[in-house]
Amino acid sequence: MKKKLFTVLGVFMLVSGMTVGFGTAQPNIPKVGLVLDKDTYAYGEKIRMVLTLGNAGDEIITTKGFKARPFHLFLTITDPDGLVINSYLLKDTPLPDPPPPSVKEISGKLEQVEPIERIPAAWALENIIPNAHDYYKLTKPGKYSVKAQIPHRRFPESAIIPPDYAKLGSQDWQAALESIPAFFTILPQGTASGNLNVRVEKHTVGSGNKPGSTKEPISGMPVKVFDMSDGCVSSFGSQQYGFSWHNYDSIWSTCAPVVFGITAGDNEAVPKGTVRFSLAPGDYILIGQYDPDTNITGDEILMGVSAGGLDPGETMNKYLQLIVKADGKKVPAKYTVITGSELMIIEPEYIEWDGTQELYPFVFQSIGDWGVTTSVAPPEGFVADRSSLSTEVISEIRALQFIITDIGSKWEHTKVEHKIKHKGKSQTIKSNIGIKLSEKLSKQKGIDTFGEEDDKK
Repeated sequence: MKKKLFTVLGVFMLVSGMTVGFGTAQPNIPKVGLVLDKDTYAYGEKIRMVLTLGNAGDEIITTKGFKARPFHLFLTITDPDGLVINSYLLKDTPLPDPPPPSVKEISGKLEQVEPIERIPAAWALENIIPNAHDYYKLTKPGKYSVKAQIPHRRFPESAIIPPDYAKLGSQDWQAALESIPAFFTILPQGTASGNLNVRVEKHTVGSGNKPGSTKEPISGMPVKVFDMSDGCVSSFGSQQYGFSWHNYDSIWSTCAPVVFGITAGDNEAVPKGTVRFSLAPGDYILIGQYDPDTNITGDEILMGVSAGGLDPGETMNKYLQLIVKADGKKVPAKYTVITGSELMIIEPEYIEWDGTQELYPFVFQSIGDWGVTTSVAPPEGFVADRSSLSTEVISEIRALQFIITDIGSKWEHTKVEHKIKHKGKSQTIKSNIGIKLSEKLSKQKGIDTFGEEDDKK
């Protein structure tokens, strides 16, 4: 697995399952990032961390000795019981007390001063910790969080007393440089981790009832893995929807992931559009965020899939799917895999309406010879241009597409039925496609974006 650490302009990214912390957003101070080589470790296994500091702006004036500090001892780790772990080396051999302030004559008066040093623009430092066990007592199995917290003072140029002093107390910024928390899990003794391989694909569907369809991997897309047993995550489940697309935005923006990754691009050690995770056995939800246009805020699309029952030593393969419709609209998709060779049915999680008519595409890809007849039953007040469509899928990609028109409007999901034939055997797969209204249409109809009555109207 290929690992990358990006330090330019203090931006630290995550590639192929690495855990990352982004630097603070304060102006003109060093930025700090923290990276772990994995997110799940066997009991007693080495935990490799990389702490990176960088100055992406102009020269910084700070306390003398800053660049020579033992940064690897400035990590704050929280154990599975919520107890804070600091480096035992600091306890056994604490940092020496600073010397008494020096005294300089300034404008005929004696003033207390302290020595300073200058951090040049574009300065960067990479501090590799080969094994965190060498500095921190990490003995309990379970989930940990870790972040860097480095005391720092910054002085303005106007406070400098030549050649290299500043008046005591003249700093214009004083706090701790912090990375955001990174998370990792230590498994109980004798427990093997499971592996989760995630592939993200975009399906572009043409026009007509039997359109052409192509697929391609999506690279550079962030993917978060959430633990279903996490109280924050479970609080967004509901009896009606469970952990469905209705919940993804709340989980993504509110809950802490077990691990975070970015899908691979070209020339990486894993296939383009994939990201791999090593995880403790358990039940997870994967959510990816697709950004159609980085110049527009708020247009992100969240795609999700459950990964329940990951067992020790198991390798589980999951997909995150996006469909691009003939009208250019992009919708998250879900999938069903039928074995016997294999048929994958890819269909929208929901269709977002902004007018009176929408396309409902279905994509099928197979290994072997399959026959598919798909029927749709829209809710009351909607009509489809066809009640059913059929196709043969022979180790290829095929698509079917319906046009559904709103003539009365009972805003509920559309029922779908796929009748499958393979090697003389038949089966029926039933599903639902959700419905969502654009903000504009929601206001026009006086209902919320999920089709419910809007109490504000």
